[in-house]
Amino acid sequence: ENVPEWNEEGMKVMEEKVLITYLRKQLQEMMSDLVSIVRSNERLQLAQKKQREIYEAVTELYNYSVISPELSELRNLVNVSYLIIKHSLAMKENKGAFYNKDFA
Repeated sequence: ENVPEWNEEGMKVMEEKVLITYLRKQLQEMMSDLVSIVRSNERLQLAQKKQREIYEAVTELYNYSVISPELSELRNLVNVSYLIIKHSLAMKENKGAFYNKDFA
Protein backbone atom coordinates (compact mmCIF):
# COMPACT_ATOMS: atom_id res chain seq x y z
CA GLU A 1 0.00 0.00 0.00
CA ASN A 2 2.94 2.36 0.60
CA VAL A 3 4.53 2.23 -2.81
CA PRO A 4 7.29 4.85 -3.12
CA GLU A 5 7.18 7.43 -5.90
CA TRP A 6 9.06 6.53 -9.07
CA ASN A 7 12.63 7.85 -9.00
CA GLU A 8 14.10 8.50 -12.44
CA GLU A 9 17.47 9.61 -11.06
CA GLY A 10 20.26 8.18 -13.17
CA MET A 11 17.83 6.99 -15.85
CA LYS A 12 17.93 8.30 -19.38
CA VAL A 13 15.16 8.75 -21.90
CA MET A 14 15.87 6.88 -25.10
CA GLU A 15 15.54 9.51 -27.79
CA GLU A 16 16.28 6.99 -30.49
CA LYS A 17 14.65 3.59 -30.62
CA VAL A 18 17.37 2.17 -32.91
CA LEU A 19 18.83 -0.15 -30.25
CA ILE A 20 15.42 -1.57 -29.40
CA THR A 21 14.60 -2.09 -33.08
CA TYR A 22 18.00 -3.67 -33.74
CA LEU A 23 17.76 -6.09 -30.81
CA ARG A 24 14.18 -7.03 -31.70
CA LYS A 25 15.19 -7.83 -35.29
CA GLN A 26 18.13 -9.89 -34.03
CA LEU A 27 15.82 -11.85 -31.73
CA GLN A 28 13.24 -12.42 -34.47
CA GLU A 29 15.84 -13.60 -36.99
CA MET A 30 17.51 -15.88 -34.46
CA MET A 31 14.21 -17.49 -33.44
CA SER A 32 13.11 -17.86 -37.07
CA ASP A 33 16.42 -19.32 -38.25
CA LEU A 34 17.36 -21.52 -35.29
CA VAL A 35 14.15 -22.31 -33.39
CA SER A 36 11.65 -22.75 -36.21
CA ILE A 37 9.34 -25.71 -36.75
CA VAL A 38 12.16 -28.13 -37.59
CA ARG A 39 14.86 -27.95 -34.93
CA SER A 40 18.12 -29.64 -34.02
CA ASN A 41 20.05 -29.75 -30.77
CA GLU A 42 22.98 -27.93 -32.37
CA ARG A 43 20.77 -25.06 -33.57
CA LEU A 44 18.99 -24.89 -30.21
CA GLN A 45 22.29 -24.66 -28.34
CA LEU A 46 23.46 -21.86 -30.64
CA ALA A 47 20.10 -20.12 -30.16
CA GLN A 48 20.51 -20.42 -26.39
CA LYS A 49 23.89 -18.68 -26.61
CA LYS A 50 22.60 -15.90 -28.88
CA GLN A 51 19.49 -15.44 -26.75
CA ARG A 52 21.68 -14.91 -23.70
CA GLU A 53 23.64 -12.17 -25.50
CA ILE A 54 20.42 -10.41 -26.50
CA TYR A 55 19.04 -10.84 -22.95
CA GLU A 56 22.12 -9.15 -21.48
CA ALA A 57 21.88 -6.22 -23.91
CA VAL A 58 18.16 -5.74 -23.22
CA THR A 59 18.71 -5.99 -19.46
CA GLU A 60 21.36 -3.26 -19.64
CA LEU A 61 19.00 -1.03 -21.61
CA TYR A 62 16.16 -1.77 -19.18
CA ASN A 63 18.27 -0.99 -16.12
CA TYR A 64 19.36 2.45 -17.33
CA SER A 65 16.48 3.69 -19.47
CA VAL A 66 13.12 5.17 -18.69
CA ILE A 67 10.72 2.35 -19.55
CA SER A 68 8.81 2.58 -22.81
CA PRO A 69 6.19 0.27 -24.30
CA GLU A 70 8.71 -0.86 -26.94
CA LEU A 71 11.36 -1.72 -24.37
CA SER A 72 8.86 -3.51 -22.17
CA GLU A 73 7.60 -5.54 -25.15
CA LEU A 74 11.15 -6.46 -26.17
CA ARG A 75 11.91 -7.58 -22.64
CA ASN A 76 8.82 -9.81 -22.70
CA LEU A 77 9.80 -11.27 -26.09
CA VAL A 78 13.26 -12.08 -24.79
CA ASN A 79 11.74 -13.88 -21.79
CA VAL A 80 9.38 -15.90 -24.00
CA SER A 81 12.25 -16.84 -26.32
CA TYR A 82 14.16 -18.14 -23.29
CA LEU A 83 11.24 -20.35 -22.27
CA ILE A 84 10.75 -21.72 -25.80
CA ILE A 85 14.45 -22.57 -26.21
CA LYS A 86 14.72 -24.08 -22.72
CA HIS A 87 11.63 -26.24 -23.25
CA SER A 88 12.79 -27.28 -26.73
CA LEU A 89 16.15 -28.45 -25.35
CA ALA A 90 14.39 -30.40 -22.61
CA MET A 91 12.09 -32.25 -25.04
CA LYS A 92 13.37 -35.71 -25.91
CA GLU A 93 10.67 -36.76 -28.38
CA ASN A 94 8.81 -35.33 -31.33
CA LYS A 95 5.32 -34.38 -30.23
CA GLY A 96 2.69 -31.99 -31.60
CA ALA A 97 4.25 -28.89 -33.15
CA PHE A 98 7.66 -29.86 -31.75
CA TYR A 99 9.94 -31.59 -34.26
CA ASN A 100 13.62 -32.12 -33.59
CA LYS A 101 15.38 -33.85 -36.47
CA ASP A 102 17.82 -35.42 -33.97
CA PHE A 103 14.92 -37.56 -32.66
CA ALA A 104 13.55 -38.62 -36.06
